[in-house]
Amino acid sequence: MKHAGQQLDNNVERAIELFRGAIHHAAAHPLPQAPSAKQLQEYSSRKRRRHVSRMVMTWTLGPALAAMLVIGMVVRPRPASQPAASTYASDSALLEQVNEDLSQTAPDSLQPLYGPSDGSATSTTHENATNQKVTR
Repeated sequence: MKHAGQQLDNNVERAIELFRGAIHHAAAHPLPQAPSAKQLQEYSSRKRRRHVSRMVMTWTLGPALAAMLVIGMVVRPRPASQPAASTYASDSALLEQVNEDLSQTAPDSLQPLYGPSDGSATSTTHENATNQKVTR
């Protein structure tokens, strides 16, 4: 039992040493001081000025942007009633080109394999492995 009591005394001494070290450390590193009344007043007035300037900007810029939007809608140029004739010509040329591209059965690089591009059926003669002529 003597051994358990000695262990308890060592634990208490260790706890007191740690507490003493913590107190010395806290004394060496003081906490920051609370702001003075003058500093609080300056902070408060800066915050108030910022709030007022934000409110002024909100109440002036909001209606100004709304007015610009309304003016832009009223003044914007109206679209022409009929497109120019050159637009029709370029549209029809583009449609013809698209139709031509869609009517091809194969890309240009593969056209020799498919024969003429007019779509007419042609017969080709090939020789098979037994040297017999086969017409397709």
